Amino acid sequence: FKDDPTVPQKERILAIIGFGLYVFVVTVILPPEHYYLLQASNWPVLIYSRGGAIREIWRIQHTGTQSIIMHIMNLGGSCVRILTTIKEVGWDMALLSGYILSAGLNVCLVCSFYIYRKNTEQFLKSLEAKKKE
Repeated sequence: FKDDPTVPQKERILAIIGFGLYVFVVTVILPPEHYYLLQASNWPVLIYSRGGAIREIWRIQHTGTQSIIMHIMNLGGSCVRILTTIKEVGWDMALLSGYILSAGLNVCLVCSFYIYRKNTEQFLKSLEAKKKE
């Protein structure tokens, strides 16, 4: 992290202003009947982040140095969230749909380790050979 560039003061101020506007809109302007939109706004981020990882794994045909343990734990966390929400809140689909989407994308990521395991082994061997050179 010591080589990371510093964030300019202008960007820090813009981030603080943006966060302040978000808090103001959510706490003052947004009516309670539209609170579900806050949960639903997470869907595009999930699709972009995990979908991008799935697409990249499919493109390169291996999982690289990613940790299967991390993806299994993410999948387990998503499943626990689904079960906890059903138990505590009931079948609130506005809340559950984000967790179900997350679990589905995590299943794809975990399955990619099985599907591309031989290619990943070859990639890791070639990476190890490059380190020795």
